[in-house]
Amino acid sequence: MEILAYFTVRSRALASFLTAVVGASANVVTGIFLDLRFLSRETRSKVVYIFVLVFVTGSWTWNAIVETKLSRMAEPPAFDLGDGPFFNSAFTVYIFFRFFYEVLQTYIYWLMAEIKGAQGDGDIARTTGILRSWESIGSTIAYAVGATHWSNLNQMALGFALWGFTIPFTLLAVFGNWNVSDTIDVEEQTDSSSLEAQQVVVNSDGKD
Repeated sequence: MEILAYFTVRSRALASFLTAVVGASANVVTGIFLDLRFLSRETRSKVVYIFVLVFVTGSWTWNAIVETKLSRMAEPPAFDLGDGPFFNSAFTVYIFFRFFYEVLQTYIYWLMAEIKGAQGDGDIARTTGILRSWESIGSTIAYAVGATHWSNLNQMALGFALWGFTIPFTLLAVFGNWNVSDTIDVEEQTDSSSLEAQQVVVNSDGKD
């Protein structure tokens, strides 16, 4: 994340430590909520999605404000621990990003296993492979952009724009009924096959 470029080594060390603690906490808390049985699977999915959407968008907005202020400074600062409210703001938004990133990761893997029609042989493994492939592509693009002479402000704007671009598609995946018809067709085919098998057995018994 581009804000880390303004931190001292000591601040980065603390950030690295806290991201591990925060990330583990986010994974455990999200997993516990998604395993609750008194809420329907659909309700759990939508609650976590809305939670992530609101807070990640809020974190991106916060990050944009902080990065804009940093970019307008004549000399880039070197934030160290205890450097005041601005350091606290930049440090906090970085930790927020790590927390919600881990929440999103846990939610995505849960969603792939829980959506209708995902229980077929090999479906979960296949969708996981696709997800990991896109993660690798995204990481490659991020490193490539970071290696260019683009300013941190431009890199932030690109990341924010990509996040906004994905929102309509994730809304469709979570709130849409795009895979219900396929499930109904499979159930109808199964019921039809069972009925035909019963008829064959009845006919055979009748002949005997």
